[in-house]
Amino acid sequence: MPRHGGHNESHRTTSIVSPEAPVKSSAIRSAGACERQVAGVRAMVEVDRYCIDVLQEINAANQSLETVALVSGHVRTCMAGGDARDRDLNARELMAAVGRLVKTA
Repeated sequence: MPRHGGHNESHRTTSIVSPEAPVKSSAIRSAGACERQVAGVRAMVEVDRYCIDVLQEINAANQSLETVALVSGHVRTCMAGGDARDRDLNARELMAAVGRLVKTA
């Protein structure tokens, strides 16, 4: 599964099937919401907002991230590309990422 940005970026050249337009649009909208929420958290910290308000905004940002990360249609299309070995590797990477996500929730 390709990743964009970050220090753990994969350098495999697996052929990945593009996600369907509605699924991609949904993921883009969710990512935009997450960006706004994270910017809101930063602004709240800068002006010393009440900690419960900051935590609620962090929770909202986490939920948006989960939506982006786990859009099921996108996961299915990402997993569809490549040969059996690539799909197995993609599945292991996906499960490791889900495991990390669950541990932080």
